Amino acid sequence: MDDQQIAHNNAMNSPGDNTLPSAADVVYLDTAARTRIDLRVLNAIRDSYLMHYTDPKNTQHLLGKQTADAVLNAQLQIGKSIGGNPQGIIFAGGAAEANNLAIFGAARAAPEKRHLITFETEPPSVFAPCQLLESEFGYTLSVLSVDSSGQVDTSEIMRCITDDTLFISISYINKEVGTIQDIAAISSMTQVHGALLHSDCSLALGRTPINVNHLPIDLLTISGHKIHGPYGAGFVWARPGIAFVAASGGKKTPHGTQSCNLDVPNIVGLGLATELASAEVEATSATLQKLTGYLKSKLHQAISNIHIITPENNAVPGILYLSIEGIESNDLITAVDGVAFSAGLASSVGKAKPGKMSRAISLPPEASRNYIRLSPDKDLTREAIDTAVTRLADGIKALRLKP
Repeated sequence: MDDQQIAHNNAMNSPGDNTLPSAADVVYLDTAARTRIDLRVLNAIRDSYLMHYTDPKNTQHLLGKQTADAVLNAQLQIGKSIGGNPQGIIFAGGAAEANNLAIFGAARAAPEKRHLITFETEPPSVFAPCQLLESEFGYTLSVLSVDSSGQVDTSEIMRCITDDTLFISISYINKEVGTIQDIAAISSMTQVHGALLHSDCSLALGRTPINVNHLPIDLLTISGHKIHGPYGAGFVWARPGIAFVAASGGKKTPHGTQSCNLDVPNIVGLGLATELASAEVEATSATLQKLTGYLKSKLHQAISNIHIITPENNAVPGILYLSIEGIESNDLITAVDGVAFSAGLASSVGKAKPGKMSRAISLPPEASRNYIRLSPDKDLTREAIDTAVTRLADGIKALRLKP
């Protein structure tokens, strides 16, 4: 890590004091929602803006060829990082577009299959296209539940899946609890029925190894904002040989081709971010494991009546989902100025209705709105965690003293 990166991290993680923290003093515990861009990636994007400003499809001149080579290099970086054929990569403008491309691309390729399976804890970028296929195109949509730890019930999938099932769409990592799903067991069922398995692996990459030679996913999506990469950049990887047709720029194209105008600098950044996440996964995972354990111990010491929902085993490091008795999460997020975290389901922040994850977890009824998610950055210091816990404890104490 260079001096510039260290200075940047120190500024972000400075504990400061407990009074009206500045933006640089806020302790960031929300990396499961969005990560800070890695300076190595940022520098690569900047260089690309200065170098790759021509149309990558116009390779008749040198500058166009250099730009096309930059896109190809990003594909090669990504392919090597996930163990997949780089020709199966289609670039997209972030998580929503990547998941939409995966879902609609599968539907276009096999219109005879009319049944979809997903889960109630999936993000809107999965839910919305599935619901659209149901409401406007006559598909049957099965929305299944998860258990108290965020794990899917494979027996429920077995009862639901048929030969008419087009795909099962499930995130590899439960984005609230951090639970790792049993992709191998799910894939064994899709293969029997000729269905596809789509998985958003954005939260997994960089926290646990991803290799599609061993992970039986047919359509894999990644978003740059989850892996210290560029915002508004992502990709779909389609396993060679599967039925998949992407629509781009008004044209239908087989997977492995790209017919839209490409955001080359962000593609360059995404390629590097994917490469770094894969190459550094062992060190990152070990660091997050230590930080998460330290955070958990400090929370138990400082705050009474909390319930850690994230399981000890079978979960990625760096995510803690918990319930705090007697405290509404949205009240807490307002009461604590110096800590950034998610109040329950990230897409439901600010809403009074409990998130889908909270309704699926076996907690006392009065605790259904008391859940928060804490997800430390890999470069967070223990001193910053101490500060965050103190601020959270003070906010909880003040709220509990209110009549």
